[in-house]
Amino acid sequence: MKVVRIVLVNLLVLVAMLGTAEVVSRLAFPEFEGHVHSDSRTLGRKVWRAPLGEFPLRVPSPGHLPDLSKRVGIVLGDSISQGYGTDYEDIWWVQAARQYNVGSDRPITLFALAAYAASAADSLARLEDALSAGPIDLDLVLYQFNLNDVNPYDRASIQRASAEGVAGTTWFNTLARWRYEHLNRSVFLRVVQHYGGQLARNTSGSCESRGLDALGPYTWTYGSRALKDEAEREWKAFEQRVEAMARASRSAGARFAILVSPLMFDIDPGGAHPHYNHLNLDFSCATIDPRQRLQALAARLDTPLIDPAAHMRAGFEARLAEGNFTPFFFTADENHFTPTAARYVAEILAAAMRERL
Repeated sequence: MKVVRIVLVNLLVLVAMLGTAEVVSRLAFPEFEGHVHSDSRTLGRKVWRAPLGEFPLRVPSPGHLPDLSKRVGIVLGDSISQGYGTDYEDIWWVQAARQYNVGSDRPITLFALAAYAASAADSLARLEDALSAGPIDLDLVLYQFNLNDVNPYDRASIQRASAEGVAGTTWFNTLARWRYEHLNRSVFLRVVQHYGGQLARNTSGSCESRGLDALGPYTWTYGSRALKDEAEREWKAFEQRVEAMARASRSAGARFAILVSPLMFDIDPGGAHPHYNHLNLDFSCATIDPRQRLQALAARLDTPLIDPAAHMRAGFEARLAEGNFTPFFFTADENHFTPTAARYVAEILAAAMRERL
């Protein structure tokens, strides 16, 4: 009985400590609330999907699918085009189509063949699958370029590596999904993960000594000095994939365009966002200007390059000048922009669509 009492007392003390830590964390770090992801949630927002062939589309309500008998446009991209952290109505391309269709005599239905961690290779494969599935009145193919898109990996290779134990294990991936869906309901545990991630990475030193930690997922797009030759090879492969997207789109009678999804550093160079650059990414390590590469690629393909960065930055700075800081990116995330920022992207894209790109 004495042992049982000791165990119960220790459990009560532990529960009290964790409860206190949770309360303190929610008061000190409210920005980390709701960081829950699952098959039906993204940052706590409800998500619906419906299959188009074998591909699950993000849709506004259960069972809804785009009407492919009407004029349509395909958005190719990753989690940004999937609507990470936002309601369907707030996704940038949904807002752009809504703005464009008001008063238009040629309305268009957009839908996204997008998935989390998708690469350019994934986007090309999805476009080819969609075009081979059957005739559609395809008017536009829009490739959303993320500044982490130039890299040696695609979803399939990551999944194979995980299954083989190279980049992880099945149990580890299962644990990660469970953490996102359940443990992240605790702000305390989410904060622990955030700061634990910082400790697990090399956040100081030279570009060479830091290796992949110097630029993280942007290593190849920006050509980090430690991997410059590899980055050049990846850029060549990336450009070939985009060229293939353009050819496939035009063969189907559609226009092709590239839209850049800016990083936080393009919009908020002063670091007003909380937890700004918490991994100390060092862009002085870059040997490549990705926007120059994209401009040259777009010119070679005679295709529009849409970059909303300047428009987004102007809106962000106007809000700061007004004294109303509004986050344009999610907490400790330099990649995924908020619904407020998505409106600025939508304005630029809708204007380009009205000008026939």
